[in-house]
Amino acid sequence: MSQKVSNPNNSHFCPCRVETGVIYVMTTAVSGLVKISKVETHLLNKRLAFYELHGYSNLPALKRYFAIEVENCTEKLQLLYKIFENCRVGETELFAVDKEAIKQLLLCFRGRVVYPKTVNQEREFEKSRDLQN
Repeated sequence: MSQKVSNPNNSHFCPCRVETGVIYVMTTAVSGLVKISKVETHLLNKRLAFYELHGYSNLPALKRYFAIEVENCTEKLQLLYKIFENCRVGETELFAVDKEAIKQLLLCFRGRVVYPKTVNQEREFEKSRDLQN
């Protein structure tokens, strides 16, 4: 039996459809505080530009740090939120966590890095791992 996944673009259920989206990380003006969220792939640049211009939750100066396109995007984002729940700032998408740790974990999801555009995933994973040790 196939699992039905809802499509956020309409109210129909589509059997066997895998949700693909981008999980992104933005740094803030506060050192050690990052925004972790998701967006549909085609809306990524518009969403990041908005936060760079307007900030988020009274925090100005958000900057793009890392973004990866993955399947089962919502499920993976919820997993990240659960892993880092003790680091979460209230009910926001802000977390007091090392940006390199988030990046390393996202690279384990084996998606397609979409920001920065010129990234060798294996090299970045090794570099992130080395920084943690």
